Amino acid sequence: MKSIIDEINSKMEQHHIESITVGYYGSGDSGDEFGVDDVLYSEGYAEQKEDDPELIETEHPDFAIFHEKKKTLSNSVTEICYQLVGRNHPGWEINEGGGGRITYNKDGSYGHDFYYNESCNR
Repeated sequence: MKSIIDEINSKMEQHHIESITVGYYGSGDSGDEFGVDDVLYSEGYAEQKEDDPELIETEHPDFAIFHEKKKTLSNSVTEICYQLVGRNHPGWEINEGGGGRITYNKDGSYGHDFYYNESCNR
């Protein structure tokens, strides 16, 4: 069986998607928000309805965080990004919170811009 990463990368290649950017933010008891902000298609390919990550279904059973949502490419990439943030910046949403953007590339590499809010009393 393919890993979820292999399936995501294969679906992105098949649908001419170079990268998917997921934005997130959160603080305190308000919880957190994760969602797809941007999709970059290969040069020469315009977005077609059948290439929308919200509509591309995935099969992989490892879908822990967003298990109640439909298994789509968007949700699968969001799941991976959620796990990356939790592993690399545990507690990022505590107190004033933080947020950022993760750009997931079709080869499995990613870039991560992260910020953390902090209040100062003067």
